[in-house]
Amino acid sequence: MGKIVYLDLDGTILNSRKEIGPVTKQAIIEIQKQGIKVAFATGRNFEEIKTFAKILELDKNLNYAICSNGAYITTTDVFNPFNLNLITVFAAKKVYELLTAKQIPIYISSYLNQGFILQTIIL
Repeated sequence: MGKIVYLDLDGTILNSRKEIGPVTKQAIIEIQKQGIKVAFATGRNFEEIKTFAKILELDKNLNYAICSNGAYITTTDVFNPFNLNLITVFAAKKVYELLTAKQIPIYISSYLNQGFILQTIIL
């Protein structure tokens, strides 16, 4: 059985400037050369991870990422979501109403169609 390492980005492999440092980059590339697969498991969406995946050469290896806190899995080079875990519009409206009534900021991702993601922060 093969080995796989799932990595978060923020607070894990990104430095304080939100960059992958050279030592981290080299270490991740090296473990892939040893046959260990590497994938992201992150709160970030596809648009936010694809550059990091390219830098770490994930497209040459496993080429998948768990994005948006588990809302979907996609390939790292092309937006190809599957295993979508989305809530209904009715449920989203209820959550919106509850949180805005309490003045709690919320982050909403809406999947318009393949390849395009509208993201909005509603206060």
